[in-house]
Amino acid sequence: MRHAENFLQLRALWWSNGSIKKFLRTILKILAGLVLLLVATVVFLLVRPTTIHFGSLREPIERQLGKLLGREVSIGGDIMIVTGTSPKIRVEKLSVGNPDGWDGGGRLAELAKFETQIGLPELIRKEIDIDDIEVEGFALALETDEAGRGNWEGLVR
Repeated sequence: MRHAENFLQLRALWWSNGSIKKFLRTILKILAGLVLLLVATVVFLLVRPTTIHFGSLREPIERQLGKLLGREVSIGGDIMIVTGTSPKIRVEKLSVGNPDGWDGGGRLAELAKFETQIGLPELIRKEIDIDDIEVEGFALALETDEAGRGNWEGLVR
């Protein structure tokens, strides 16, 4: 019984001298600080460009591009994205093969470097707005076979 009385007296003292109010204000300040830190971190990551390399995803990317184009695609160099308010996508040593069964095999197209910059606000709205495209070392070999079909036909399925 004595302990309960002591607790009630301590609680009354805590409430009366404003300690609980100070405690709650401190907790709110800490929570507000954490929220501000989180917002600042997100803004920092969006504004500060960061390079992310996707070399480990080369094979799945080649497979998906190959399915999309209907032919063999190989990436011999780096694949990277530079984050920021206008993200950049860069692919090095990209080659697109001729259709299966094409006489002489060969390549339809080869690029030493492909880089594009896209608008982040549009990307967030699920739109693609290409701000810039840079291509280096581009070679395109357009050919026809005896039947008059071009190696570029059926490129996008």
